[in-house]
Amino acid sequence: MHEMLLTGFDTFAGAELNPSGLAAAQLDGQEIAGFRVRAHELPTEFAAAGEMVVELIDGLQPTAVICCGQAGGASELRCERLAVNLRDARRPDNAGKQPQDEEIVPGAPAAYWASVPVRDLVSRVREAGIPARISYSAGTYVCNDVFYMARHHVQDNGLSTRVGFIHVPCAPEQVADRPGVASMEVETIARGLRAAMSAVPLPRCR
Repeated sequence: MHEMLLTGFDTFAGAELNPSGLAAAQLDGQEIAGFRVRAHELPTEFAAAGEMVVELIDGLQPTAVICCGQAGGASELRCERLAVNLRDARRPDNAGKQPQDEEIVPGAPAAYWASVPVRDLVSRVREAGIPARISYSAGTYVCNDVFYMARHHVQDNGLSTRVGFIHVPCAPEQVADRPGVASMEVETIARGLRAAMSAVPLPRCR
């Protein structure tokens, strides 16, 4: 059976939970559309998170990689199209680093497209009754860092691994004291991720 690496993040910015890491953990070990899911939690730290993803890709040799992270204020799953070669943080990461106007990989391409069928992922999530849309910016924080480093590693080493990134909303517990701010139950997020992952195609037999 083919393996799919699924990553989420640990808590950051003083939060008590991160729905991306919790939802990913719920799917660990499940079989989805011919893939076995291998879930891992990443640190919310520039470079360190991306380096961990690269190590996991080399160690697990997955057919596909779906990384996910939290997007505050989002009301739907956002399937990202583009990873950009830029670190530009509005707040420090968990290691206290706050890079600005810095390339992730010096001299590498300015951006990479997601190599999963983004529109199909969105369609599957919506078919499951969960809001989703295509997004054209993964930001310039650690989420984008991981997305870019994974895509660059795959491209630079001639691997066939498909890579995508999905932003997820906050959990209700995170915004209980912020009326009007969108949220989504972790179980619903996990169900949406499962639907999205079912749209990733298996390799064609040769």
